[in-house]
Amino acid sequence: MGRKRTSMKNKAGYQSMFGLGYAAVCLVLFLAIGCRVRAEKAESAQEATLQQITEDTGMKEEPDNKSATLEELEAGTPVILEGMEGSWGKIQYKGKVGYIPASALDSYDAGAAESLEEEFEEVGEGNQRMVDEYEIIQKEKQTSRIWGILIAVLVAGIFAVGILSALRQNKEREKK
Repeated sequence: MGRKRTSMKNKAGYQSMFGLGYAAVCLVLFLAIGCRVRAEKAESAQEATLQQITEDTGMKEEPDNKSATLEELEAGTPVILEGMEGSWGKIQYKGKVGYIPASALDSYDAGAAESLEEEFEEVGEGNQRMVDEYEIIQKEKQTSRIWGILIAVLVAGIFAVGILSALRQNKEREKK
């Protein structure tokens, strides 16, 4: 009867030690999750203008004729001019940023109000798709972070159980 009480006391000691270890691991994980990451400052917004292509030309990756062509643009194609770099215009077209010779740019002739409205709708839809994709990516990152934490907790738990098992075996050997 005395022997059962001793093993019960040891079992209770292991359980309380495991409980403290578990609590410490949880506390560390909660602190790690709660830490905020400092975000980088956004670049200052530049004023962009709507331009059109005056002659068939290729949108280049860099402001250089030898640079790779990202897209072939036809005369009359509307583009967003983000700025000038020497004799090259930095443009945005269909979500791509590239360069074309400044001589191939002219102010945009909006034409009928209907076509302008359609273009704004297309741009708005494109922007909404980009926002939706960004939100999906952020959710995927958060899910990955949660899975990483869950795996870390499980590994820590397995490690703790292994240590406790080894300690219990050592105690049992010492008693024998």
